[in-house]
Amino acid sequence: MLGPWSMLNFSLTCRTYNSAFKSHMLSITYQSMNRFELPPERFMRIMLATSSIIAGSVPANILSGNNFLPRDLDVITPSSREDSMRNIFTDELGFTLHGSTAPVGLQDTTRIVHTYKKHDKSVRVWIASGENPSVPVMLTTSTFVMNFISPFGIYCAYPRLTLLKRAIINHFTDEGHDSRFDFTYRRVNETFEKYAERGVKFEVNDRNWSDTVRNHICYVSSTCTRTTRNLYDTWGMQIPFPVIYPGVQPVVAKNTRLDSAHTTIWSLGGDYCDDPVLYHRAFSQSKNLYVRTPVDEDLGTDTDSGEECDGECESDEDAEQE
Repeated sequence: MLGPWSMLNFSLTCRTYNSAFKSHMLSITYQSMNRFELPPERFMRIMLATSSIIAGSVPANILSGNNFLPRDLDVITPSSREDSMRNIFTDELGFTLHGSTAPVGLQDTTRIVHTYKKHDKSVRVWIASGENPSVPVMLTTSTFVMNFISPFGIYCAYPRLTLLKRAIINHFTDEGHDSRFDFTYRRVNETFEKYAERGVKFEVNDRNWSDTVRNHICYVSSTCTRTTRNLYDTWGMQIPFPVIYPGVQPVVAKNTRLDSAHTTIWSLGGDYCDDPVLYHRAFSQSKNLYVRTPVDEDLGTDTDSGEECDGECESDEDAEQE
């Protein structure tokens, strides 16, 4: 079976392949919804009525080859639709509210997370702080999960990386100040470990991926951590679904990125991509998790741990072979 990258390339060759590709992606999306006991066509209309999107593992899995089973399905809903979505899940869809927790690392963009369960299936509804549900998606842990499903299609912010199971860590830094995002959170580390176990390769920037990212220019290239991106730039990928909703204008229905009222701007933070010594990559106890650690070049000392290297520190190449 063709991988997602090959299928995408075939879809660009003619209208027949293009139509087949869109139908295939819609079919996989419906299968994913069925897996979590959500009636696909009905839930699409619920998303349309509540301005909600599906984010997290489900769209990432669909885009990267549909070869792992997500543990939860994540829905992001605007703040004003919280009560409506609660009634829909408990009264219409037959789910039970299992608990509510504060979001980890996304407190500025998400107020609370409600977990609904039905049999052994779990759906988490993230309530956005505002009315734009795409904002939390672009402030999540890495580019691998900067995707979402709307009623109109699938949006992928970094297709050249995501379709090949590659990801750049979202640093959330601000011109050298301390990171806004605390990577020591246990649950955040678990997120990296989870995707690493599923074959995702994490990097702090795109320097090691010259095979797919060529002619890198800081602040300009789409995958540069310093480049400012937005939901409507030319680098993201939109896969429209072949569906029509009565009463919805076709020009809007073609827009997988919600509608013109929702504009999201982001960057990945981090440091200059061509600086070889600002950061080195060390592994946590989970072999594949990169942890950003400042390095003092002159002393050869890890300023976080205080351990001296003495010329024997593990290189990036050695670490990648472990």
